[in-house]
Amino acid sequence: MSRIGKKPIPVPKGVTVSLKGQEIAVKGPKGELKRPVAPLVKVAVAGTEVTVTRDQNDGATRAQHGLMRALVQNMILGVTTGFERKLEINGVGYKAELKGQALVLSLADYAAKCGFFEAVLGLSGGIDSAITAALAAEALGSQKVLGVAMPGPYSSKGSLRDARELVCTVVEMTAARTPVAERIEVGLLLTADLLGETAARLEDAAGRKSTQVRQLALDHLEARLDRPRGARPVAPHRPAS
Repeated sequence: MSRIGKKPIPVPKGVTVSLKGQEIAVKGPKGELKRPVAPLVKVAVAGTEVTVTRDQNDGATRAQHGLMRALVQNMILGVTTGFERKLEINGVGYKAELKGQALVLSLADYAAKCGFFEAVLGLSGGIDSAITAALAAEALGSQKVLGVAMPGPYSSKGSLRDARELVCTVVEMTAARTPVAERIEVGLLLTADLLGETAARLEDAAGRKSTQVRQLALDHLEARLDRPRGARPVAPHRPAS
């Protein structure tokens, strides 16, 4: 991050940057933003440029150097052009258009073209699985979407509650629950036995193993479900956590 931190930040016309103690303020056409300066770096305003410098070269200081430079740059963008997110869609058959502030994806047409009639989704209670479930229910119909909560050793009660509320009251789709904690533990023990992994390395691998076990559980569940001829299930990129 230190190489990023060394770059001066240009201040466009109509924007003023001021410092008051350890606080930096940026004012422009879209409003004003303020934030404290990171304690290990210094910010200076000279003419039409803002610079961020550091006195030390340790890892924490270098990290704050690049981070502070990026934050000031974002503040300037925020008061001029505002927040923007560019989406890129790759593949054949996708269709997307912007109508005002709404993104129209034509998912129902795409699902029908590809032969997707039903969906099996892993639910975590987070925003990613919530959006995926809502889109699948809108495209296929809520009764054709099966939401599966797969709590593991690191699943919070809040995530499970949010997943249950999503299924029962918001999307109103079919729900199932299959705990995976024991399967994850078995996978880690096998890894330790075969590869001689240390406890610390197994702890690092626990998250990856959780994802693999949940994906296998979804695949097994999909294979055992009775489906009409031609039906194909879909699952999110990252199953429930």
